[in-house]
Order: sequence, then structure tokens, then C-alpha cells
Amino acid sequence: MAVLFKGKKSIVEYKPFPASLLSDQSKLEEVEGIVRKLAGALNVVELTVTGLLPCTSFFRSDDANNPRLGPIYTPPYETGDTNPPTLKDLLNARDSKGNRRTAAYPLDLRLTLARRIASAVYFHHAAGSVHKTIRSNNILMLPNA
Repeated sequence: MAVLFKGKKSIVEYKPFPASLLSDQSKLEEVEGIVRKLAGALNVVELTVTGLLPCTSFFRSDDANNPRLGPIYTPPYETGDTNPPTLKDLLNARDSKGNRRTAAYPLDLRLTLARRIASAVYFHHAAGSVHKTIRSNNILMLPNA
């Protein structure tokens, strides 16, 4: 989700957690420590090498109705007022007649994308993290990134 953070357009990846965790301070600090460690590792990434956005910070909301935490990423350039398109958006793109676009991307571009996704997963694993929800709807497709 695109938000303003310290006056810059940023992207937040929300991670909900059980409200019961709010009453267990030691467990909450453990979970926050994991997110903090990942945010630190993602703070130094090079987008062109890893395919990952740099993480500038993270947040924690203790709202009992919607407790969540997550990293805050900075895109390499202004993404406009909307959320950047996801891989799912591009795969489900329709032409002006409403027909689904097929073979819109050449094979070499698709292979490059697959390598970048694999590189991003490798970086997460090397940082001691496992991203459990890699799906086409949470892979952002920033042009020229």
C-alpha cells in the first residue's frame, strides 16, 4: 500500500498479528526483533541486484482491533498517487475490447523476472528470513527498476 512516510511516497507491507500478542510483551518484542532485523538487512539492498526495494523503517500498530507491523519501503522514484501494479495486475491485463492479453511479454523478459524473484528470495533466506506469501498479487512491478 502506498503511503507518505517522512514526506516521501513509500510502500508499506502490512503484517497482521494476533491481538493476544499485545498482552505478551516478551513474545511481541521477539516478533518485532525479527522484523527489525529484516528491515536492517533490507536497508542496504541494491534494487538492481536483488530486485528488492530498500527498507527505510518499519512500524507497529497496537490497535486491538487491527494489530499489525511491517516494513516501510522506498521506491527508487515517484510512483504517482496510486499503488504500483502487481505481477497479478499485469498477468490479468485486458485490451480495449476486454480480452485478456496473451504472450504480452517476450520469453527473455519473463526469464529475467524469474531470476530477479529467485534473487529476492535468496536474499531473504540469506538474511535469515522466510517470506511465506510470495504470490503474484504481492510482487510489485515498477517500470525500469
